Amino acid sequence: MEKTYKEYLEEILCSKVCDDLTESQKQALEAVTELIGFCDYERLCELAKADKDKRCSVMRATWVIDKESKHEKIAHCSHCGKRPVEKKYAVRGNGYVIYHCHAILTDFCPNCGAKMDGETK
Repeated sequence: MEKTYKEYLEEILCSKVCDDLTESQKQALEAVTELIGFCDYERLCELAKADKDKRCSVMRATWVIDKESKHEKIAHCSHCGKRPVEKKYAVRGNGYVIYHCHAILTDFCPNCGAKMDGETK
């Protein structure tokens, strides 16, 4: 059985090829993988075209940034109030560990499906 696009993307994210990608490139791949997890690529294309042609009603919202610093970005959806997928990581130094959280802000809210029109502070 042939692999799905999602399976190929997950394979890339777990491979050595991913080591050469920038953090932004990795986040972009993670976002695409997440979107393809909702429905297949062809259906996503149909929905995007229908939205562009104004043939469907799409909830629109923005990511509201709650906290942003060099190491953290915490946000929530202005429509449902829930947080997006977050990548958590630890930074070690001087005998202690600091845990950081970075929101992965996609074009759609993974909780309610609203189309995101950018960020607000």
